[in-house]
Amino acid sequence: MVVAFGTVNKKDFTGSAAALDSKKLEARPVTNATNALEGITSGVQFTSASGQPGSSGSIRIRGFGSFSADSSPLYVVDGVPYDASISNINADDIESITVLKDAASSALYGARAANGVVLITTKKGRSEKINFSVRINHGFSTRGVPEYERLDAFQYVPVEWEIMRNGFLTAGTYSSAAEANAAASNSIMGTAALNNNPFNVPANQVVGTDGKMNSSAKLLYPEDLDWQKAVERLGHRQEYTVSAGGASQKADYYFSVGYLNDQGYAIRSYMERFNARMNINVQPRKWLKTGLNMAGTMSSGNTSNTGSSTGYVNQFYFARNIGPIYPIHQHNADGSYVYDELGELVYEWNNRGGGASQGRHIVAETLWNDNLYKRDILNTRAYVDIIFFEGLKFSVNVGYDTRNYLDSSFDNPHVGDGSPSGRADNEHTRYDTVNLNQLLTYNKTFNRHTVDFLIGHESYRNQYRYFRGFRQGLVAEGNVELVNFTTTNTLTGYRNIYTTEGYLSRFNYNYDHRYYLSASFRRDGSSRFYKDARWGNFWSVGGSWRIDQEPFMAAVPWISAAKLRASYGSVGNDGTSSW
Repeated sequence: MVVAFGTVNKKDFTGSAAALDSKKLEARPVTNATNALEGITSGVQFTSASGQPGSSGSIRIRGFGSFSADSSPLYVVDGVPYDASISNINADDIESITVLKDAASSALYGARAANGVVLITTKKGRSEKINFSVRINHGFSTRGVPEYERLDAFQYVPVEWEIMRNGFLTAGTYSSAAEANAAASNSIMGTAALNNNPFNVPANQVVGTDGKMNSSAKLLYPEDLDWQKAVERLGHRQEYTVSAGGASQKADYYFSVGYLNDQGYAIRSYMERFNARMNINVQPRKWLKTGLNMAGTMSSGNTSNTGSSTGYVNQFYFARNIGPIYPIHQHNADGSYVYDELGELVYEWNNRGGGASQGRHIVAETLWNDNLYKRDILNTRAYVDIIFFEGLKFSVNVGYDTRNYLDSSFDNPHVGDGSPSGRADNEHTRYDTVNLNQLLTYNKTFNRHTVDFLIGHESYRNQYRYFRGFRQGLVAEGNVELVNFTTTNTLTGYRNIYTTEGYLSRFNYNYDHRYYLSASFRRDGSSRFYKDARWGNFWSVGGSWRIDQEPFMAAVPWISAAKLRASYGSVGNDGTSSW
């Protein structure tokens, strides 16, 4: 099992951890590898992703560690902290995932380990023969919980009639119920109340003075009143991965390429991802081993502009709350559709009553607006192991990650937040991360005694660059680049640097694989704190007793494994801000 800065037999581990191997991952076809952690172990709370293609669910290990600082775990990929979204990693490239849950298992990550640690190890070649693998996944997505039942047009209008009639009586507008009933029947349709009559009878005859619908009333365009259907579709997900791997006495190698296309069930939501990985390890001498692991990812997509849960731009809120008498498109008096000069259907967003989101149109805004993103990511890991003699090894590990993100949004000038001039917002961010550690490890077994000792140093540097341009006043339709707008609202940019430095050590001892003791210590410094309060000490101690290995347990054959374990430690959280 992969643990902090090394591996260990799960039976010999004194901390609390859960592991997931590649076979279990393959059985769960997911876009995001962290989704596979759902339900595998106690103490790990998983919140499902938003439904946007490529979105990541959140993980909380043993609850929330802070009410103000970050509560997300630290992700470590192939021994190096990983700050990008895990959705950028092809799940087919993952060999194992280990979740470190307590201080005894995660204290070696010091100031970043308070919320637990998730260790991800990618695949490498193992067999002496070249193994080729082709994996194809197809799937469909839709709402997990159906929309609840709502009033249709024939049920909705009488309810609105009753509201109007009661309002007349409460305000004393009319002296009798009969007068209020007649006034409501005469004015409910085609006025400021509902302001649209989708029926084939005159507006003042839709509802009788008894509050019931006219039995002769028929809808002129029933197919154009279903807003829920207009903003949803059957999502389609397709993923392809081709990989090859092998090994010899002195080397192993693994290569893969993958493609993912995930069309979400909300219209215009999608994610497209291309990825490739190369993992090569070479041991030219008995005392020397080195390796290189590189991965590249290019992804792009468009997200549903959900905004707040009660916002005009939230597709589901809008479709759920607009009255069932308001059409998506404009219609003539006979119910026929209105077409523009290009022969396209014309959207309707003005002929509505109060409270019906007049001047907004979720279908047109979704189709005409953009919420695009593009991600280009390169991850590099390299190491050199020098073996002085059996049990004593010195390792140098370096990781370099670069990420370029471009988020571009456009609001059309016809309807919605961009009206009447149109606007565009571009954000460009770049991350450059370097992680370097040097580790000296010693492992030796003397008779029944086994000792494992580690000392090391680790440094981390993350440089973040940000640029944003926001302009309005569209000049020519069809060009959403910032140069095609007249007025600059925002133009800004800056750079931030975040660094950490750590010195670490660990000692493990076991006797006869029955009695275990462990201790670890790390001194960490973080640039997120003031220089006089920048350093902290983090440590852990633990022990375990494998009761099932005791001779007296031979008389209890129905117990296959029994362990008594205890640990205590201290970990930190420097996630007080983005930098």
